[in-house]
Amino acid sequence: MVLGMPSIHSPQKTCEGCLIGKQPRKAFKTKAPQRAKQPLGIVHSDVCGSFDTPSLGGNRYFLTFVDEFTKKIWIYLLKEKCAVFSLFVKFVKSVERQSELKLKILRTDGEGKYNSKEFKEFYEAKGIEHEVIAPYTP
Repeated sequence: MVLGMPSIHSPQKTCEGCLIGKQPRKAFKTKAPQRAKQPLGIVHSDVCGSFDTPSLGGNRYFLTFVDEFTKKIWIYLLKEKCAVFSLFVKFVKSVERQSELKLKILRTDGEGKYNSKEFKEFYEAKGIEHEVIAPYTP
């Protein structure tokens, strides 16, 4: 039909690696299943900072807690990272007293602060399971 265009010849043998590489991938689920069955079932936490410009109160970090079931978010401002443990203890006491429920799973990105000896002792004393997930994942 077109003058000067070479004819295309199909190969006699097909490479299996090429066929596997061209397989379509199943679509990702648009909504991840919620695993927490009640408030404080799973709480996600992260420490953010250090920021070059401090807040008006002189804080360079902030600590977040997100309840997977209720989607409630708590934010604590920090001047130094060494205050993470004391604020975590304060958070646990506060939410457990207010909700009359126990924190079951704390999910973090594996940052060193959450793996310290004092954190591990607190987890064990309170019966909290610490799950580590890949950084930058929801």
